Amino acid sequence: MQVERFQEPAPGVFVAERIRRILKRPEFPQPLEQETTIQLGDLNRPIPDSALQLVFPRGALIGNERDETFLIWGNGKPAMTFASQREFRAWRSHQFVHRHSAKPPRWTQPAGIAGLTGLAIVLLILVARRIRSARS
Repeated sequence: MQVERFQEPAPGVFVAERIRRILKRPEFPQPLEQETTIQLGDLNRPIPDSALQLVFPRGALIGNERDETFLIWGNGKPAMTFASQREFRAWRSHQFVHRHSAKPPRWTQPAGIAGLTGLAIVLLILVARRIRSARS
C-alpha cells in the first residue's frame, strides 16, 4: 500500500487523499491494482449540543462501561438503575422466575373444574349408551 498524495484539511493535520494498493498473487496473471480517493468534509467543525443528545426508547437497557452501571430507560429518564451487571442479572433472573412461576388467575380454577366435570358427564352418558346397546 502506498499513499500517493496527502491533503491538509487544517494547518498541521495531514490525511491520506489517494491510496494505491497493488496485489500480486501467483494465481493472477497480472497484479491487481486498487486506488482509493478520500474526500473530507469539514474537519472539527462546531456541532450543536442537541446533535449529541441521545434519545433512548422506553424499555431500552443501557450499560455505562465507565462506572459499570446499568439502567432501564423510562419516559425520558432512567426508570431503574443497577449498580453493577451482577445486580442487573439478579433482578432479571428474579423477574423471569416470578413471571414464569405465577399462579394462574383464580377464575381458571372453577372453569377447569367445570370443564372436567362436563367431560366426565358426557363420557358417562356415552358409556351408559354403549352398555345399553350391548345388552339389547
